[in-house]
Amino acid sequence: MAKKIKPGVHRVAIHINQRGSMFVKEFHMEEVVRDGNLTGIEAVEAGKVMFDGKGLCFSGEADVKVFNIAGACVAAVTAHDGFSFEGFAAGYYIVKVTAAGETTTLKVAVK
Repeated sequence: MAKKIKPGVHRVAIHINQRGSMFVKEFHMEEVVRDGNLTGIEAVEAGKVMFDGKGLCFSGEADVKVFNIAGACVAAVTAHDGFSFEGFAAGYYIVKVTAAGETTTLKVAVK
C-alpha cells in the first residue's frame, strides 16, 4: 500500500549511481493534484528554486547543471532568472543549481 504524502516540508534521497547519492535538502508541497501525470505533483520547490513542469524558476544568476538518469551531464550553463527544458527529451533529470554559494539539487520529470 502506497503512503500518502501530506502537504509540508519533506526530505528525500535520490540515488544516482554506485559512486554515491545526491540529496535534496527539502522540498515544499502545497497540494497533490491528480491530473494524469506520473507523480501527481504539479511543482517542486527546493530551497529558492522551483520546477514548474517546463523549467526552473529562480531569481538572479545561477550555474545550472543537468544530469540524465545515467549520471551524464547533458547541460551546464549560467542562467539568469530561470532555465527552460525546451528541447530536452522526455524523462527524468537531476538538476544542480548553484547561486550565491548555495547549491540546490532537484529531480525533475520532463514531459
